[in-house]
Amino acid sequence: MINDKSIEDFLFEYILKLSVGSNTRQEFEKYKEYLNIANIENINSVIDRFIETQNDFDLIEVTVSKFIRACEKGLERNNHYVTKNPYLELLLEENFRLEKHRANTSKIYKDFALGYQKAKNNTIPLTLKNMILEFNEIRPHYLKLQNSLFPTLEQYLSNMNCLKLMWHIQDGVLNDLKALLKVVEISPLDFKEFNKLYGDMYFKIGNLIYRERNILFPLVESKIKGEELYKLFKDVEVLKTSFNVNLSDFYGGKNMSESINNSQKRKEELNSIIKALNESGGSISVQKEIKKDFKKLLDTLSAEEIAEAEQALIAEGVAVEEVQKLCELHVDTFHEALKSASKRIQNGNEKISGHPIANYRAENKELKSQIVKFKKSFKKLKRTKDFTDFDKTLSNLSLIDIHYTRKENQLFPYLENVGFTGPSKVMWAKHDEIRALFKKIKSASIDKNIQECISKSKALISQLKRMIFMEEKILFPTALRKLPESAWIEIRRGEAEIGYAWIKPGNLWAPEVVYERNEKPSNFTTNIENELINLSVGKLSISQINLMLTNLPIDITYVDENDKVRYFSQGTERIFPRSEGIIGRDVQNCHPPKSVHIVEKILDDFKAGKREVAEFWIQMNNAFIHIRYFPLFENNIYKGVIEVSQEISRIRALEGEKRLLDEA
Repeated sequence: MINDKSIEDFLFEYILKLSVGSNTRQEFEKYKEYLNIANIENINSVIDRFIETQNDFDLIEVTVSKFIRACEKGLERNNHYVTKNPYLELLLEENFRLEKHRANTSKIYKDFALGYQKAKNNTIPLTLKNMILEFNEIRPHYLKLQNSLFPTLEQYLSNMNCLKLMWHIQDGVLNDLKALLKVVEISPLDFKEFNKLYGDMYFKIGNLIYRERNILFPLVESKIKGEELYKLFKDVEVLKTSFNVNLSDFYGGKNMSESINNSQKRKEELNSIIKALNESGGSISVQKEIKKDFKKLLDTLSAEEIAEAEQALIAEGVAVEEVQKLCELHVDTFHEALKSASKRIQNGNEKISGHPIANYRAENKELKSQIVKFKKSFKKLKRTKDFTDFDKTLSNLSLIDIHYTRKENQLFPYLENVGFTGPSKVMWAKHDEIRALFKKIKSASIDKNIQECISKSKALISQLKRMIFMEEKILFPTALRKLPESAWIEIRRGEAEIGYAWIKPGNLWAPEVVYERNEKPSNFTTNIENELINLSVGKLSISQINLMLTNLPIDITYVDENDKVRYFSQGTERIFPRSEGIIGRDVQNCHPPKSVHIVEKILDDFKAGKREVAEFWIQMNNAFIHIRYFPLFENNIYKGVIEVSQEISRIRALEGEKRLLDEA
């Protein structure tokens, strides 16, 4: 008896063979029985499974296209063909009109191509040029799928790889169209490039048309209730329809604009601005045009809305590194809006001495003074060739790293707890860029390379100033909106563990949370701290265990089986900064974005039993740090990992031997 599991296993075998070029009739006949009875769920599951095994999206795109075509009979027989839901009817109508436009354009294209081959006439007909331009009408259709339908469907799917692939192909269509429109404006026409781009776009559009009708829309109808789909009409007025489809033919509600939540409209407008900026390549003219077209929105834009728009980019699959590159463009465009928006955030407490935001702002004020001194020092360096003052001011300026480390370990974890993760990842990546510049300047100073010192110093100052603006106008106002007073108290309690750059914070705000370490209240109640606990060998009380862990000459951090940080030792000489804010934090968020994939690989290897230890060693100033990670198992079940860090420069220097009796 054939069940869904066996069908999907055979289909998976077939798609793997397609991926390596085994596309013969003989192979098709071998799997034909399963291809012809596969339903939408089977096909979706197999595609998701296949995508997880690959990292080349171009290969995935071609292979999946072949696979879907091979499943054509099964799709036609199992298809629910959507006709009753008004929202899907609208999308289908756009789909049919796109198909018609594609066919009409193809006829004119073939006539032109034939004429070119015969007479080498490289003047593209105006009709064909205009019809290619009209493919821009496809954008609202794709935007409705990406920003409205896909997020709704994702709530019902365990794996979103198929949707990500469709999005990838849609982006491919729009990129081909953008390139094609440039090619047709150049005379003489590069027919070879024109032919390649048009053919690629034609193939991808056909691929998507078929996939929407035969997989996506039937899947949507089977998963999402009609009334929930009907709610998506509220997005249509913002995102528009394609190919002059009349909205009122499908949605009869009057005064639709009154039913659309104003904040949602603002989000959609902001998203359209962000997307336009990202596609502009940094064009000044595009920025000016956006400022003019969206003046009303920009005049009232909040820092939180901009930060959430960047987070949405990351949620949509845009790499943190890409958002990191784009965020400076966003800041430049929204500069005036951010300046006025920050004035509208008046909480009050953040101005009181001792509040975490007041501490950050005091450090930024001092940083500005340090930047002025640093500028003078490298101007003096250029004039005198003497590095003494330059090295001193550079060293003092580098204390800003304490400020960044406190953000990463104190502020960011609490923002993550309220679902605000994207911007903090981007900002951490920016911190690392600044740290890298400090290292390059120090290296250039050692080499006595004055020109390199000055060049990199100018870049550093620019980055530091931009970070001040991003903090003051985006991060701090957004954090004040999102975090409750209780969170700020906890943040304040952990700050001393990491320290401050240049300043000594006051204690006017919530003075009860400011105390020395030896005054810190115990985490253990007196009733149980002396009770003995049976261990694998011996018995210890909770207070003894805590005393032992905090006095080991090593740093220990424990991460549980769910990748959550559950404990770190609080020794007297910590190697890496830690604060209580990281307890409960995903360990991936405790590392810079550029190294997260390495952390995940180590954890995956530990969980799979592929390795018993991962170790690294680094030099920090005059210290030599040995870092080791060990997986923990209980009855062959993974229970987490411990990180053990130790400063071993003294151990490395040991020679000969010293016995116990030598102490006598």
